[in-house]
Amino acid sequence: MSGQGATTHHIKFSIWTLVTNNRRHLSVPSDTRYAIYSHTVVRAGFNAPHLIPSSNAMDITTVSLPTRLRFLPLCPTSAPPPTTAPPLTGVIFDVDGTLTLPQPWMFTKMRSLLGVLPGTDILTHVSKVADPPASMALIKRIEDEGMLAATIAPGVEPLLNYLTARGIRKAILTRNYASPVSHLLSRHLGLRYTFDPIVTREFYPPKPEPHGIRHIAGLWGCDTRELLMIGDSIDDMAAGRRAGAATVLVGHSGNGEIRVHEFTDYVVESLDQLIEVLENGLSEVIRPREEVREQLEDAKEVLAQ
Repeated sequence: MSGQGATTHHIKFSIWTLVTNNRRHLSVPSDTRYAIYSHTVVRAGFNAPHLIPSSNAMDITTVSLPTRLRFLPLCPTSAPPPTTAPPLTGVIFDVDGTLTLPQPWMFTKMRSLLGVLPGTDILTHVSKVADPPASMALIKRIEDEGMLAATIAPGVEPLLNYLTARGIRKAILTRNYASPVSHLLSRHLGLRYTFDPIVTREFYPPKPEPHGIRHIAGLWGCDTRELLMIGDSIDDMAAGRRAGAATVLVGHSGNGEIRVHEFTDYVVESLDQLIEVLENGLSEVIRPREEVREQLEDAKEVLAQ
């Protein structure tokens, strides 16, 4: 499969073990950015810790992965090939687990105190209880605790400095409420960076719905295809994909399965890893599903042995 501006990367695959729900999947070495999951070629990210080499690694097959630019390079070293890729106009950041280190204890505590069942969205649960204001007050108290314990994630400031220097707009889209976000920016980032707009959960409907991203695109006067959504949850990836934006997952120990989700376009372990990617133009794989499925049948049999 090809398209305007498409290129083809040939990768020699080996048997590796991808730790996901204790199942084995075919993937590629961690110094590449692609993996194979459920017969679909997806990016695996940089230095992915969830890719563990098998002791009996062996070459299986060579698969051609056609790719195309998702955004024009911010600092091209040469003239890019003919492409319909849009420029990168702006980057939208989640807060918890993205600009800050993840604090999963907050959500565990919310679920415990509110009786939210696993798999049920916390805000959806609260909207249906007998006394939503009381439940929201409890959530805010927990968020305030998290606000005081928040730590800026590694790589955040180098990326923000880079985007500012390149004239790329920045916004925040979070399911948190406004006070912790203001505290984060004033205490930890010293108001050195402009995030405009800052969209909190008061904007309805929140993530995973795409409306917040569309709202930001409207304020900026651009198409959603010109935007990059960065987050650490499936809500972030779903909102970005549904809006038509590119998505980047900040990987950590609590979101391994989202790394290989179809809504995730790219994975980084630290936000400053995005600088080199954006310099050269973030690419996306054109997924020829039927062809890949056929090419991987033999590899599946090897892994099943």
